[in-house]
Amino acid sequence: MGKYMKILTGMLTCLLFLNACGGLEEQEEGNRPLQEDIKMAERESPEESDEPEESDEPIESIATEEDEASVNSTEPKEDAAVVFDRLLEKDPYYITEYELDCLKEGASVQPENWDEWQGEWARTGVVRSCSSCMTLAQTESEGYYADILSFYYNHNGSTKGELLFLDDTRAFFAAFDGEMTEDDPPQVVLLKLQEGLLVVVNLGPEYGCGIGVTVEGTYTKGTPEYTNANAMAENFTEEEQERIREFLKTMGASYEDFFADAVKYGCGESAWVTAEFKDGTTVTGKRYAGYYPTIGNLDLILFLAENGYTYWHQPGTGYLTDDPERAGLMTEDSRNIYSRLVEEGDYFPKTKTGRVTRKAGECTVTADFFFADETDFVADTERFAEFQLEGIWEGCGLSQSITMEIPYSNYYYYTALTVECRDINFDGYDDLAMVTGTAYGSGGSWQCCLGLIWNPANKMFEPMDSYPELQTDFDSERQRVVVRYRSGAGNEYVESYTLVDGAYQLTEMLHMAESFEPDRPEDYCLYHYVNGELADEHWVSDIYEAAELYPDLDYWWKG
Repeated sequence: MGKYMKILTGMLTCLLFLNACGGLEEQEEGNRPLQEDIKMAERESPEESDEPEESDEPIESIATEEDEASVNSTEPKEDAAVVFDRLLEKDPYYITEYELDCLKEGASVQPENWDEWQGEWARTGVVRSCSSCMTLAQTESEGYYADILSFYYNHNGSTKGELLFLDDTRAFFAAFDGEMTEDDPPQVVLLKLQEGLLVVVNLGPEYGCGIGVTVEGTYTKGTPEYTNANAMAENFTEEEQERIREFLKTMGASYEDFFADAVKYGCGESAWVTAEFKDGTTVTGKRYAGYYPTIGNLDLILFLAENGYTYWHQPGTGYLTDDPERAGLMTEDSRNIYSRLVEEGDYFPKTKTGRVTRKAGECTVTADFFFADETDFVADTERFAEFQLEGIWEGCGLSQSITMEIPYSNYYYYTALTVECRDINFDGYDDLAMVTGTAYGSGGSWQCCLGLIWNPANKMFEPMDSYPELQTDFDSERQRVVVRYRSGAGNEYVESYTLVDGAYQLTEMLHMAESFEPDRPEDYCLYHYVNGELADEHWVSDIYEAAELYPDLDYWWKG
């Protein structure tokens, strides 16, 4: 009897134990034999022995922090699409090696909608002289690739690379395939297709693009790039174009070489002007300022006088004319059209007065400009413009005249006037920003600007005297104007002007100065000023380190 009681007690203990562990496990052929359940209970009972049971199963070890780091390093990278979208909003635009690896590891999808990608794309929402054209194509040798040609006034550059796709809406290419270092970061260009547009963002330096040139922006498919041919068609009649064609032919030059549709060199403006020669005689005609395609994208000035003569100026290179009283045409044995025929400025007319007309919404802006003397580039020379505004603005009829002094420029003699509708004082009303020319030098290049703000109270425009005359970038998102320049080879500056009590003031500045200390010969001292007071200073090795410290003022490559 005692023997059976022990068996029943053991069975009860087993049942209670298995019930606590979730119940008896069902088998495909039925329940396990009772003897096996009893043996299992005996093996798992801690009362049988204080010694650990030997097992064929491996013993799990406790991972250290070093082991966890090792395991994590072999885990899959972050999702490429997530990294891509984060980089699309990243500021400043630099990419880490980890992020680049994530993109590369995720680039295995080829687009099913390639027809939506391929073709010619042009950047929208920029002035003509900041145009950019992108070609997306496919070849047997290169696969999918992107080729971008961009401009910033008289600077231009290009970048290209093999397209890698993450999905049907995300692609990227790396224009740099060297060893990634802090001093030599890669250029990675992101392209995102959304609602028929391509949003392009650049990460890192834009190799080969030149000062101020950027590939970033929103591109529209099929929009033609603005070329010299476009500019000629807009500024000259068919008769005038034929006159220019014959003039170039006489010089042994081809009109098509300078103004072919295939040449993507945009930006040209014309003005009806009265000009004066050095001998005091004057001539009236149409003056055109633009670019012609050659290494360096050089500028030209073309003057079609009412007297029937043509004057051609390639700054720093030569002056050509068919005016027999000024200079003879080039001889047949001349090597090229760049030969200088006369002393600089002797026979090319200098602008005295001129007129340009531009549309700004439903308003027509006519500018008559006057110069006292432009034979020498003297900054305090009297220069002013009379602006006539006619049309409708903010739903109101407008007829107004405003006279303003023109900022000094050494570029195109002020014939490149543009007018943009822009809320320059951020009060919710569109104003007028006028570019009267471009100034440039060894320290950079800048737009010369005037600002007219709309006064909703009296429904008139008023000059904004504090609007910065020289501008590298108008940053509407941060409501500021940025100016970037250099003073000598060892001093770099970035200035930020913002509105204070309704007027623009210099509120923040970076000054990066070359070190003259013997123990830091390769370093620069970076000074950060806020409202004219020195706030911080740092030792940095280059502009990349400066950009990391002050990403909101990363304008070292612009201007």
